[in-house]
Amino acid sequence: MTRGKWVLIKANNEVYVTCEFNGDMYYEHGYGKEVVEHLRNVTDEVTFEKEVRKFDIDNFGYANDYDDYFGINKCMLSELDFKKSTYFDKWFSDYLYIKNIDTRSWKIIDYNGKEHYINPNETFVMNFGKVEEVFSDDGMAHFTEKNEPEDNTPEEKEPLLPIEFTISKFTFDSDEIRKLYDNGLFDPLSPNNSLYDALHVLISKL
Repeated sequence: MTRGKWVLIKANNEVYVTCEFNGDMYYEHGYGKEVVEHLRNVTDEVTFEKEVRKFDIDNFGYANDYDDYFGINKCMLSELDFKKSTYFDKWFSDYLYIKNIDTRSWKIIDYNGKEHYINPNETFVMNFGKVEEVFSDDGMAHFTEKNEPEDNTPEEKEPLLPIEFTISKFTFDSDEIRKLYDNGLFDPLSPNNSLYDALHVLISKL
């Protein structure tokens, strides 16, 4: 019997975990792909419960037959830890289907202690604490051995070197370059000067 749970990550360290669904919860040739499709529609805890109930009605019927068992639990966590030493005490299930709707990336420590990051609007399929598949809401798979958190910080350009250093680095045509500078054909202090940028590209290859 292959068991599975759904997990929803929210802001403010809120994590929602469903009851365990018992039977055919593996990803390939089981209910896994259906779960991933349901999770694409999840944007908050309300839609999470709605999609879980739809899945339950179609496949298990726990809400009707086992009302005391069916449910979603809320817990407070700062990261998801699936290490071997604690996995069966904390999670137990064969498969976990995890969606992150927080605005930040969350660290996941897998069964072997490796670190992964689940980015906003991504879904991880985990088999006994190991990452098996990664999907984003656009439908594309983005699996890597170690997903890095997204970094939207603008890339900083390296500071441009003084013109004296620039010219002294050249061993060819330095007189011609000096003429361009002396005649004011380019401004070495302007970071937008295409010729000046080109010179620094050449320097970096020396």
